[in-house]
Amino acid sequence: MNPRDATRSALHSRILATLTSRSNDLVRILRELIDFPYPDDFWQLDFEIHDNDHPQILIYFYRDKFEQVLRPGGSVMISASEIPDGPFAHYQRMERECQEANSPPPSCYPFHIPSPLFSREPLYPSQIEVEFAPDPESDNSWVRVAAIQTVIDWFRACWIEAGGTGFCFRAFIGDHDASKRLDLRSGEWSDVE
Repeated sequence: MNPRDATRSALHSRILATLTSRSNDLVRILRELIDFPYPDDFWQLDFEIHDNDHPQILIYFYRDKFEQVLRPGGSVMISASEIPDGPFAHYQRMERECQEANSPPPSCYPFHIPSPLFSREPLYPSQIEVEFAPDPESDNSWVRVAAIQTVIDWFRACWIEAGGTGFCFRAFIGDHDASKRLDLRSGEWSDVE
């Protein structure tokens, strides 16, 4: 094994050790998402791995004409950039009122999932990536790529354990804003719009 492969393997092992401790929680949450009675116009779940100093997963729920984002910690945002004064304004006002009152979103949201994916804790300590890429002058992009791939592999294994291969709708996971996403049902990579 060459030194880069050994380092990549060590990175994978460190991140996976942290993720594995959360597998049971993830499987439970994914079962809720898979079994949820989605409305007729629902068509896709999209999981994105974000890394703003601490890796997290956001869930995007796609229905005709809008998307709903459930952020770690439970805050919900309705995005309606194409129709700023459209039917979503009501939900945006309700969400602001809930945040100000420090209360959960009401059940009259377009639809509501009872659990956030994870709390505000990072998926794994971001310090792990720093340990494997200590020289900021070097091209260390492979560290992030390897870390994201570890998260995706772990997530897909939990998705399968939760019964996700029988999910009736499209479901993907990928790095934030990446054009390639892993189809969670088939295990194939594809371009997703």
